[in-house]
Amino acid sequence: MNARIAALVCASLIVTVGCSSPEPKSSAASAAKSSGTATTLDATLSPAKLPTFKIENQRLVIPEPVTFQTGSHDLDESSGPTLDYVAQFMTARPDVTVLRVECHQSRDGDLAAAQRLTEQRALSVVRALVARGVDRKRLLAVGFGATKPVISGNTPDAKAANRRVEFAPAEMRGHAIGGMPLDGGGVVATED
Repeated sequence: MNARIAALVCASLIVTVGCSSPEPKSSAASAAKSSGTATTLDATLSPAKLPTFKIENQRLVIPEPVTFQTGSHDLDESSGPTLDYVAQFMTARPDVTVLRVECHQSRDGDLAAAQRLTEQRALSVVRALVARGVDRKRLLAVGFGATKPVISGNTPDAKAANRRVEFAPAEMRGHAIGGMPLDGGGVVATED
């Protein structure tokens, strides 16, 4: 796919959903979603209630970072609303046939351990999205270790910025976006 087509595809990912349809059938599901607990998204969720989604630099812009327990692949409870948001994006955009869940780490300590941790964290995020109703076949868990820092340096701010989870639409309607490999150059995480 040439650069112009790739730019058009990426531009088409910015979406505002604003038509009306029936309200959700289950107030319990709505309450669970707002509390951040994992639930299956109700297929009748009103598109008018879905947020506006924005793609920048080929990544879904998320409202808050996804965070984990220190040194662990266990998700923090505070990540629930962001994971709900990503699940809503996948519901609103069935044309995004593969979403790459990218986990990155700062350059602290053993690089091989950082790589393994990012793979485990990517899998944890994928599991949480599946628990929210996203089809597992549409998710690709990828760990990058410390290979793609966004800020150089060893300051606490640089380390915090480099420890991140990003969501990259990798395939639309069965075609890779921008001619890139689906894994984005990272290591695809597998269940052990």
